[in-house]
Amino acid sequence: MTNEKLFQRIWNHCDFGLLGTSTVSMYFYLLWQLKKNQAKEFSVADTQISRDLGISRNTVRICREKLKRVGLLYFEIPKGGSVQYNFEKTNNAKNSETQKESFQKEKIILKKQKAIKSSEKKFPKS
Repeated sequence: MTNEKLFQRIWNHCDFGLLGTSTVSMYFYLLWQLKKNQAKEFSVADTQISRDLGISRNTVRICREKLKRVGLLYFEIPKGGSVQYNFEKTNNAKNSETQKESFQKEKIILKKQKAIKSSEKKFPKS
């Protein structure tokens, strides 16, 4: 798959509000690594991604899972090694509507959780 097609996939595939800026940044970072390594499969340590993007390692893991869930990224984690990323093995448009629906539900749940937290701050338990 060409880089142009991979760039186009994220523009056509998802609402950026659902993915978040860190996830989108990580996607483009991984595309840059793909081009830099000139291989279908490549590995990058979480610590390297964290350092380069200025995000925590936990955020790297969360972003990676989001990208996999929406079908934009495939990865494997070998024992004791860096994560192996592969854009060729992604499930292109398969289940994209279902994935979008689950992301919409997740967004609604997050909004409700934020509303609950903010109301707890305003009205502390007595």
